[in-house]
Amino acid sequence: MVFPRKYWGWLLLAFICLITTTVFGLAVPWILGEAIDTVLGSGERSFLWLAAGIVLGVTALMGISAYGHSYLSGFVSQKTCYDIRNALYDRLQRLNFAYHDKAQTGQLMSRATTDVEAVRMFFGRGLLGMARTLILFVSISYILVSMDWQLALLTLAFLPAVGWRAVVTGLRLRAIWLKIQQLVAALGTTLEENLTGIRVVKAFSRQKEESQKFSTDAKVLYDEHINIVRQWAFNVPLMVFLISLPVALILWYGGRHVI
Repeated sequence: MVFPRKYWGWLLLAFICLITTTVFGLAVPWILGEAIDTVLGSGERSFLWLAAGIVLGVTALMGISAYGHSYLSGFVSQKTCYDIRNALYDRLQRLNFAYHDKAQTGQLMSRATTDVEAVRMFFGRGLLGMARTLILFVSISYILVSMDWQLALLTLAFLPAVGWRAVVTGLRLRAIWLKIQQLVAALGTTLEENLTGIRVVKAFSRQKEESQKFSTDAKVLYDEHINIVRQWAFNVPLMVFLISLPVALILWYGGRHVI
């Protein structure tokens, strides 16, 4: 956390914009519900115009705060990656010859591109995204419990199963992505060595063997990507199904209390 330390002020401002966006997002359904209840109870349709104006104003403010959150988080992530790339390149320039004799060019290029891009995604979306999810979870849970604790329990009962499945899937995908990073680095090394030594490859007529070597590495990389697609194709519908189950229970249990 050394590199983003000098941007904590901007990151805090992005977090404030995130909280503002979340609050406005939760306020819109509440305003609509209050407007409908008021009109149905009093019969004054003119109140709908006032509610519509309030919703438009809140939505506009939510859009402004969402812009601030997106811009500031992107600004911090890009600045952080800029500093990391420069520090990494400067460090590589200062390392001795023994290190460069052992290190593979593809591995170094992967660290300077793919890994740094992962850091940018974390600060741009992951960090504040986790904070937004936590805020939404706490806020919505409180609203549900305050409205009807029994229906709230039915709604939240399946969250541990969804969370457990998400953690298991995340651990599996993490292992696969780490392997993919290694494969991309190895593929980059093979490409760099062949392009640099293309005269030697042609001189010894090794084009076919080198192409086969590259094709084999690319096939392994392809298989790992397909493995990720398979994991997503199975787990995403499963988690959607688990999330949808409380809807059926709410309709069954809540409907019995209404009818």
